[in-house]
Amino acid sequence: MTERGNGRFRALLVDAGGTLFPDALPEAPGVREVRLRRLAALLPELERDDVARLLDELRDRMHERSSEVEQRTDADVAEVLESARPGLGGRASEVRRTLGRATGHEHPPFAGHRELLETAGELGLRRVLVSNTNWVSDEDWQEWRLASLGIDGLLDGIVTSYSLGRRKPDRAMFDRATALAGCPPHACVFMGDREDKDVEPALALGMTVIIVAIQSPPTATRAQHQVTSLRAATEALRTLQSPLTNP
Repeated sequence: MTERGNGRFRALLVDAGGTLFPDALPEAPGVREVRLRRLAALLPELERDDVARLLDELRDRMHERSSEVEQRTDADVAEVLESARPGLGGRASEVRRTLGRATGHEHPPFAGHRELLETAGELGLRRVLVSNTNWVSDEDWQEWRLASLGIDGLLDGIVTSYSLGRRKPDRAMFDRATALAGCPPHACVFMGDREDKDVEPALALGMTVIIVAIQSPPTATRAQHQVTSLRAATEALRTLQSPLTNP
């Protein structure tokens, strides 16, 4: 394995949804059924129809908040619970944890996702995930999400908007990621799929950016590199870190 720091870059910061796995596909029906069953068991004081309405309200609230930089998931969950039945607001953390668990119906990752992270490690790069999430925390990634994607041991750090309380494109997400990577922004390659939430803020900090256009066709971008598969992203990363292309 290449020693850390031998190439131009020292870290790969990588988005999750839309980059490593799809996030624009319709939710599999099994996801809702599992969550309904778990919420019904957690909140036996509610009828099943009430639990179904509660789940829909929670999903709608998260969708409404998705464009906001500040993330207050626990407070939002508590508010929805309290409106469903006074006194339920105190169960917010339990409900959030329930919604953040694996269902067994998650969409599979894009081809080449594991090879990308393995190659980054071989190139001497620290690998940090930087992801906007509704329910899934840093700890949830460690406890089940890494295994579900087959990438246990292939990340050196995780930053979720749920745990940080701020969403991309907020700089706090990127500052936390570079702190975990242990290097300045100019020593990082950022890889993501959104121009507004990934490319623009990463470029503003001086990072080199690869935009991944897998679930949508390539468009005009300010990123230095654009790819349409993770295998192509891996090759772009190899080229960027190659001593033949970097003085």
